[in-house]
Amino acid sequence: MSDRLHTPFVIGMDGGGTKTKACIADLEGKVIDALEGGSMNVNSAGRDGVIQNITALLQAIQKRGWAWNGLRGLCLAAAGVSNPLTREVLEEAVRQAGIGIRPIIIGDHQAALYGAHRGGTGMILIAGTGSVCYGKNEQGQEARSGGFGHLIDDEGSAYALGRDVLSAVVQAEDGRIPPTVMRSTVMQRIGTDSIAGLIQWVYAPSTGKKDIAALAPIVMEGWQAGETAAAAILDRAAEELARLVVPVAGALGMKQGVVALCGSVLLRNEEIRRRVAMKLSGLMPQLQLIAPLCDAATGAVLRCLEEL
Repeated sequence: MSDRLHTPFVIGMDGGGTKTKACIADLEGKVIDALEGGSMNVNSAGRDGVIQNITALLQAIQKRGWAWNGLRGLCLAAAGVSNPLTREVLEEAVRQAGIGIRPIIIGDHQAALYGAHRGGTGMILIAGTGSVCYGKNEQGQEARSGGFGHLIDDEGSAYALGRDVLSAVVQAEDGRIPPTVMRSTVMQRIGTDSIAGLIQWVYAPSTGKKDIAALAPIVMEGWQAGETAAAAILDRAAEELARLVVPVAGALGMKQGVVALCGSVLLRNEEIRRRVAMKLSGLMPQLQLIAPLCDAATGAVLRCLEEL
């Protein structure tokens, strides 16, 4: 612990909607320590909540023996950083933690790219609660597609899968499609035994996109039971995710490039990952798909070191 007082270090932080991961690394990029704290997404935690969460996380880092006189750089990766208010809140949180260094602030998708490829070039396809494809080529050109939010976009995401599971349940109820085994699990998860209760839950102000996204894995029960509706949900998700890559690869001249598959849907669901790979092989057969080399918090570390 005492060695940390004399070790120069950088911090990379990746903030999601529910939690933030912080990585502490030496100046060679080796991650030495890591811990988690609350969200630094202004839309979900609010201004005061973000300041409180970041301050608490930075204080926790200090309590683990890391002294600010050894800090050489700090990179915060979060959603919505194009909004000046978000940047202002993140900078204020760092100041309140007693850090004099001005933080580097980047988008969470940029940190994910740095982590996935261990550098700032390449492409990533992210399917978590939302979905987006982002890339940057050697010439510094950037391109992205998708990521416009669950109300009008985010196809292929966990939210879209959860929404489609709910849609299949109500369609089966009135006979538009055959009965589905997904119904009982959905009802159990949301705590009701009726369609009326399901509708009430879906449209309740307390039900958010993450609640619906949490239902996404239920589609696999239907698929394993051989249900056509579940197979259609999986196929639609894969089709939409593959379509996200096409304009990005085209714009960046990277049709023979490498795409890292990121996010809970692509990393945890082997069947969707297989279908996405199949769809992309038909659209761009020379494209290479890989698993991310590192996570986004490590990506924030790498971005910080690049700045240094």
